[in-house]
Amino acid sequence: YEELEICTIFPEFQPRIEKFDNSIKFVGCCVKEEVRSYDIKDQKLKHLIDIFKPINPLDSIDSISKDSKAKLIYCSLGTVFNNNIFVFDAVIDAFKKIDSNDFYLVISAGKRCIKQYESKIRNENFKLPDNILMLESVPQIDILKRASLFITHCGMGSAMETIYYACPVLCIPIQADQPMVARRLADQLQLGKRFDPLALDSNELSNAIREILNDHTYLMRIIEMSKISHKYNGNLNGSNEIKNFLFALDKKQN
Repeated sequence: YEELEICTIFPEFQPRIEKFDNSIKFVGCCVKEEVRSYDIKDQKLKHLIDIFKPINPLDSIDSISKDSKAKLIYCSLGTVFNNNIFVFDAVIDAFKKIDSNDFYLVISAGKRCIKQYESKIRNENFKLPDNILMLESVPQIDILKRASLFITHCGMGSAMETIYYACPVLCIPIQADQPMVARRLADQLQLGKRFDPLALDSNELSNAIREILNDHTYLMRIIEMSKISHKYNGNLNGSNEIKNFLFALDKKQN
């Protein structure tokens, strides 16, 4: 009985790579921008994508406009455990404390949380600041290319994409593998900061946002990790591993 397991992370991200045998193939991040792209209908989001140009993660730190006042921040809790409105509330409160019109926050809130915020707007006199845009979903790749900070649940797919596009992280893991991924990103690789979702403090969050945006060592470290990630073509490597496995299996059976 033959087995093949393909893991869409690059080997250097796995802290115990020596524990895995040859049946598990670490092929790298599977990013295919053409598949993930779609028509952007929201005009405010279109405007933000127009004014924030993509950051090339393969550039050196000196070639990135690190002194630019305008910063794009992206927040998402993914698509599975995203019905945690208290996390978005804490992030919004933290962002308000920063009090900078040069910072813009894009929140991908999911269908259920969007409906809850729409209810708050109608019934509780709730209003988002002008520099916060909340939508049900956004094109994550297009945003990560331009963002200076990703407030993330630390799903493995998002972790690989934020490294690929060299965007430092503020980690708020919810369930499953997310706490482990958050520890790897923030504690071990020092690509950002990590918070317990059940003990969020808006003052601590706002301080962490300022620290990550102002301390360029986070950006420097994730740029170096991005360079490693770009050495692997996950799509090509994965398909080659499948073809090689099937060829070898067919050869054994015949």
